[in-house]
Amino acid sequence: MKKFCLILFAAASIVTAPVHAFYIRTWLLCGPFNGTLETECIKDEGYLSPKAWDVSSGKQWKQYSSIENSVDLFEKAALGAGDAGASYAYAEIFSDRAREALLLVGSGDAVKVWLNGKNILTLSDAREFALDQDKLHITLLPGRNTLLIKLSTKRGNWKFSAALLDREESDIPGLRFIPAQENMGRIPVARIIYSSIDADDPARFSPVNLLDGDNATLWSSAHADDQWVTFDFREKSTVSRVVLNWGPAYARSYALETSMDKKNWRTIYRTDKGTGGREDIMLADPVYGGYLKLHCYERATDGGNALSEVYLFGPGQESGRAGNQRYVLIEEDKDMEARLKITAYPDVIHPNDIASITVEWDN
Repeated sequence: MKKFCLILFAAASIVTAPVHAFYIRTWLLCGPFNGTLETECIKDEGYLSPKAWDVSSGKQWKQYSSIENSVDLFEKAALGAGDAGASYAYAEIFSDRAREALLLVGSGDAVKVWLNGKNILTLSDAREFALDQDKLHITLLPGRNTLLIKLSTKRGNWKFSAALLDREESDIPGLRFIPAQENMGRIPVARIIYSSIDADDPARFSPVNLLDGDNATLWSSAHADDQWVTFDFREKSTVSRVVLNWGPAYARSYALETSMDKKNWRTIYRTDKGTGGREDIMLADPVYGGYLKLHCYERATDGGNALSEVYLFGPGQESGRAGNQRYVLIEEDKDMEARLKITAYPDVIHPNDIASITVEWDN
């Protein structure tokens, strides 16, 4: 077998985008409707108290958890909202006592907010989204409080955010939400096993970029079909959701596969209609495995398969920042035999540096 040497310089720690506890990330969503902010798309809209799967004005309420501090209704897993219309987001907040608080709201374009049936914010002007654009002084009642946000856009600007703080702008302990706020921790990965790296710039397109929390970096494969990347959890893990952030090139046909032994694979998701961008895959039933493989069968473009980030979520994982971590990168032949193994050992004093690299050749 022909041998070669490929040295990958990779940061040895993962930094995930911080998802703060006080941002409400899990909502009931309904829409989009043909209408504007002024259109009462659902009768008595300010007094709504829907449950998941309820139907209002012909649209079903669905539960959705964002992986970020904001929610984008344009995402297919959210509402897949189009370029124009109006949509709703609903949550209930339970407080152990009456308390003064701050509600921070951000929106793309027009927004209306109701708390316990009272309209506390109306903004009809178009604007670009940013977190915390409006700071509202509110009073939470003891027990149940209802929060409804209505968004309207004419240009597909569907992002919004909502955060709760006390009057000193600190987190409020003891709040409870319906729907419950989903823990969005990423499953720890020990090894990344991949088919190829774009030969034009292998250092730049390392598969470590898939887990670095930076959407400006990429893993890019060779410019060919039948490429893959496998994540080795080193223990049995439960996977409930996979989010793929594709780069400028993407796979039209791909599958997610799991295995306990890296020999017997089970397909848990497959599509021949990949669209690129962000693809948010909610698994109807959580699956178990020691390995998860993204198998890209057919490209949609002439380039390789390019991904900026892969989010692997499982129930019970802690959210936030992963610590310094040793990564093993393995490049495989088409027959799945490993050719080269590179282990990157972090410098714990300087976590963005690598203290040493071990290269092992397989016969």
